[in-house]
Amino acid sequence: MREVYTNGSEKEVSMSRHGYFILAMLFCVTVCIAAPLQAAKTEIGGHVKLVLYDDVYGQRTGTAVADPVAKHHEYGGFILREMILYVSSELTDRVSVDLQPVFDASSGATPKFGKDIGAQKTAASSVEGDFGGWVKAVVKVALPRGYEVSAGIVKPRFTWDYGAELFWEDAINGSKFAANTSLGAMHDSGVELYKSFEVGNYSIPAYAYLLNGGNEFSDNNRGIAGMLHVEPEFGPVRFLGSIYTGRYDNAYSKTNTRWAAGFATEWRNLAFRTEYAGGMWKDYPAGSDIIDRKPKGFYANASYRFVPWARATIDYSVADQNWSTGSTVGEKFITFTPSLQIYASESAVVVVQYDIADWSRLNGSEKLEFNRATVGWRVTF
Repeated sequence: MREVYTNGSEKEVSMSRHGYFILAMLFCVTVCIAAPLQAAKTEIGGHVKLVLYDDVYGQRTGTAVADPVAKHHEYGGFILREMILYVSSELTDRVSVDLQPVFDASSGATPKFGKDIGAQKTAASSVEGDFGGWVKAVVKVALPRGYEVSAGIVKPRFTWDYGAELFWEDAINGSKFAANTSLGAMHDSGVELYKSFEVGNYSIPAYAYLLNGGNEFSDNNRGIAGMLHVEPEFGPVRFLGSIYTGRYDNAYSKTNTRWAAGFATEWRNLAFRTEYAGGMWKDYPAGSDIIDRKPKGFYANASYRFVPWARATIDYSVADQNWSTGSTVGEKFITFTPSLQIYASESAVVVVQYDIADWSRLNGSEKLEFNRATVGWRVTF
């Protein structure tokens, strides 16, 4: 075997009898563990998001901008934006494991307040992409009467657009509503209880959660947060409702409440869905001030599959919040996005997306108006 030193040099060293004994023991343990795992039903897949073209052109104006008439341009280039692995194993008829690690790389091409378009861009942190954590990591147990309980990083199903990952079907870049942990997105660890109730010909999938309260891998106080989520289905019409409450601060004294409501329907090749979400973080520090942080927003999405291999979609989203990072200056994001989905197969989709954005700070200090053309490829395997 070879021994490697901190300066990178190597030298040959011999393995002792004790080392061979340890190797033999490890081999025996590995064989003993692998045998039952081979009997388990394990599936491995993944989701890959490639960006083939990303081009932003627009203008930053406002009282805090040095040159309010200048227009700027930024090209994001080709990048492997994200890769999610799906590892699912049925250990028994009732017990299963679902792991979803994610690796991602960001070019920072999305415009941001405080910088001219193009000046905000940062290079991807590495060629391979970094380990971005876990989308989901749970142990699931099937209980009698159709109940299922999962424990771990559960990714609560707070909205359709993010929780059920429906925006993946339409866009490469998630909207300011969907990819927003104050509105459409929620990440947390805890316990999820699921049951689909059947009432006549109608179905009511329901979820109940006990959660850390916003801290994905550990809790910062002695309390837990709770969430209820339902998705009643009446033929082609579906509804969504979510309510969440907990205490977010270390002292377990400040409340956080979030809610969401949605409606979706399909008719032939036409589909429509819309969701509204809001919340309140009581007595939240914003710079030197303390405010009740109140985000609110909605989106409306309509799509039409005009041929078997292509679909056209329009999406209009609004995200409105009464704060910005470190201050009480509110921000509003209005984005209109027409897009085209081209199906190489049902699980390999080329997305052509065009964002028309009107983002502003509500005190008039800054406004971003830009168009962004993106071509990407989503592949699930």
